[in-house]
Parts: sequence; C-alpha cells; structure tokens
Amino acid sequence: LDPPAALRLAEIDAPTLVVDASKDPPDMRRASHFIAREVLDGRLVTIEADHVVNLRAPDAFDEVVLPFLEAHAPR
Repeated sequence: LDPPAALRLAEIDAPTLVVDASKDPPDMRRASHFIAREVLDGRLVTIEADHVVNLRAPDAFDEVVLPFLEAHAPR
C-alpha cells in the first residue's frame, strides 16, 4: 500500500481495543502500543500472558473484551 498501512492508522475511526500481551516479544509490544496510540479511538489493555491471550488467560481476556464489545455494539 502506498502509503503503508502503519502510516494510515489515524484513518481508522472505529473504537479499537488493542490487547497487549505482557509476555510478547518487545517488537510485538511496541506494535501494540503504536497501534493504540495512532488509531483515533484506540484503547490499550495489557494482559499477563503470551501472544495467544484468549487461550492462556481467557478470563482476563473476557473481562476486558466483552465490556468493550457491549459498549460499542450497535443499538
């Protein structure tokens, strides 16, 4: 893409939840933080887990994702 997608994140105008895994490699964590910072309505949450957060920490995942989805569901 020209310009690259990473430079167009501010064009995303939908509420966006970025789940950051605390045990992910540093590059992955930097990407999570970058996306959450650049998206207009980005929100970052960090969960104590590795990359497959929903499998390693399903309760913590549900605790943050389900309320986010409920808050932003079409009415």
